[in-house]
Amino acid sequence: MVIARLTNSNRIEDKLKSILDDAKLRKDEHIVILTEQSFHTKVFNFFLKHKAIEGTKLGGDTLFMIKEMRIELKPITYTI
Repeated sequence: MVIARLTNSNRIEDKLKSILDDAKLRKDEHIVILTEQSFHTKVFNFFLKHKAIEGTKLGGDTLFMIKEMRIELKPITYTI
C-alpha cells in the first residue's frame, strides 16, 4: 500500500501521475491519498470529473480506480 499526503491542491494531475508511477514501481495496487480538509472537496471533484478515473461507492466511501489501481481519498481530520 502506498500512502501519500497532499500538502496543497496545486498541480493535482502531476502529483497523481507521480503517485501512480511510484505505486507501479513498488508493484502496489492500493493507494491512500490524504488531503487537508481545506482542499479535500477540490481534489475529490477533480477525481470525479477525470475521464480516466472511475469512481464507485463502497460502504459509504467513494473508491476510485485507475490503471487497475484502487485509490482511497481521505481527509485529514486533525493534526497533532
